[in-house]
Amino acid sequence: MRNVYLGIDTSNYTTSTAVLHERDKSVVQQKKLLPVKQGELGLRQSDAVFHHTQQIPDLLDALWSDDYVPKAVGVSVKPRDAEGSYMPCFSVGAGIARVVAKTHGIPLYSFSHQSGHIGAALYGAGRLDLLSHPFIAFHVSGGTTEAVLVRPDKERIFTAEIVSCSLDLKGGQAVDRVGVMLGLSFPAGKELEQLALQWKQPCKVKASVKGQDFSLSGIENQCKKLLETGHPKEEIARFCLDSILAALDYAAQTFNVSVVDKGVKTTTQYSWETKATAKAKGTGFLYWTDEYGNIVSTYKTYYFKVVKDTTLTAVYTTDVSSPTSEKAFIKTNFAEKGDDGSLTFYSERCVNYKSYKILSHGILLAPSSAVGNDYNTLYNSLVCSGGNSKVLVYDKPVAEGQTTSKCYGLFTVAIPESYLTANGLGGELWYARAYVLVETADGKLEYHYGDIGEYDLSQEKAQFVRRTDVKNDNLLVQSAD
Repeated sequence: MRNVYLGIDTSNYTTSTAVLHERDKSVVQQKKLLPVKQGELGLRQSDAVFHHTQQIPDLLDALWSDDYVPKAVGVSVKPRDAEGSYMPCFSVGAGIARVVAKTHGIPLYSFSHQSGHIGAALYGAGRLDLLSHPFIAFHVSGGTTEAVLVRPDKERIFTAEIVSCSLDLKGGQAVDRVGVMLGLSFPAGKELEQLALQWKQPCKVKASVKGQDFSLSGIENQCKKLLETGHPKEEIARFCLDSILAALDYAAQTFNVSVVDKGVKTTTQYSWETKATAKAKGTGFLYWTDEYGNIVSTYKTYYFKVVKDTTLTAVYTTDVSSPTSEKAFIKTNFAEKGDDGSLTFYSERCVNYKSYKILSHGILLAPSSAVGNDYNTLYNSLVCSGGNSKVLVYDKPVAEGQTTSKCYGLFTVAIPESYLTANGLGGELWYARAYVLVETADGKLEYHYGDIGEYDLSQEKAQFVRRTDVKNDNLLVQSAD
């Protein structure tokens, strides 16, 4: 006799049954797609329920062996773990599972369809160890396209919280609609993938995003336009899948923001460029510092866009011997290439507006072939007035009236493609350094420089290679008079 665990899932497209053998942890399955007429894009729920009812007895009969001893039953009962999540087709599997569990006097475990996907992916990849800590999972189907934050849970094994999702069309819907448009059968995933693999050239795609979420509704129309203008079916299939992957790549960009206030640390995950808040709750607050010790804001409630992992610590009068500083603090972050060929650098600054007025800010750029890679040399040569013709200065003046409001937080410098092309940027490692030009209270002009980042501009995303970390007291100040 062989002890086994029975699993059942009756989703909107497939009737699925499986047993896990207790002895060697092997899995045997029987599944069957629900029948969809040629040219149609799915089933009504009433038809799905009917076909599940017809198919599941035959599948269980083919799956089961006379020497099986069922020890427990697991079944999908709803699309995802959320209040109000419901789809009638899951009632077929839930009913069968209840009967089996009751008849054999064994435990019944209910899960969501999404949890089943996550668990099956981990099992198939041999990575069940990931369940011991948080990770990001992607669920892409005809009814769901989400990036979810998975966390361990003692009672439910794990929980899944949406961090990014499609606001309209789902990935599977886009695949099936484009596939049927190209004359493929429904569901079209496998055939569309085979077509796409035959197109070897990359397709130029762009994710349509809104905040941390994205939209897939434009893919069908774009593919239809390509078909009407005579583009090969292989190219259209590749364009469809690459467009979905671009959106998922955007959703994958999540970052940890840790806030330390009065010794208490809280960590939250954010998607790329979402707005985050650090709020100090104690009295005698001075400023926020980042993981490098740099001051990033003197506001008690600090709003900023998330572009990387970071740790912010609230500093109070009781924490420092000298609570005030006249220096400006600059930090160079990473760069991003745009679809228009531009290059945008993200940096942060904290300038004492009572001591300074910001006149402009910008980015210094120099190729490693021109300035070397010795930090001491870089520190003093990557400056606005160093006399090195290989150091490019891209300056962005600050509008009159914004010289105090622009003193804190994130700032960006976008360099157009024409400037990059004219100066030969790309193809090697480049060093970049953010700076601000300020006017002091007594009318003197000063450049305040940040730390130095190293970038591989030959990569599609201007890969940030490393950072030369600089503490506040080492940041360079240079007279501009």
